[in-house]
Amino acid sequence: MVKLEDSSKDVDYEGHHGTVIRRLFHSEFFGDYEYARTLELMEWQEGYKELRFRYYLRPKGGSDDAWIAVPSYVNMLPDTLVELLRQAKNDSQFRDVLKDISVSDTGSGGLVNEAQLRAFKLEMDWKKRNQ
Repeated sequence: MVKLEDSSKDVDYEGHHGTVIRRLFHSEFFGDYEYARTLELMEWQEGYKELRFRYYLRPKGGSDDAWIAVPSYVNMLPDTLVELLRQAKNDSQFRDVLKDISVSDTGSGGLVNEAQLRAFKLEMDWKKRNQ
């Protein structure tokens, strides 16, 4: 179990050692659980930084250290992705990594609309294949 507000957590991934420098998250409730989609700033021992999306859950009303990392793909609404990127752009530790990324507001013709269109197209393609 993990406390989402904690940073500087050492991790090992496929033979690489690194540290979570900073973690931002957006949480929502579904049924009996609270789900958090996170954006983590990783620094690997080889000296490079990377963004990592993770997915955590805890029982509704669980303590701050009751979050469990889910070994699964991270699914999120485009608005959630934009919110995480907006938080990161305003965070001093992420700023360097994201200096060339622009985050548009919903409806402005930017990131959200493009992502929504791609998601809609994928959903329609899936529905056609599974009819």
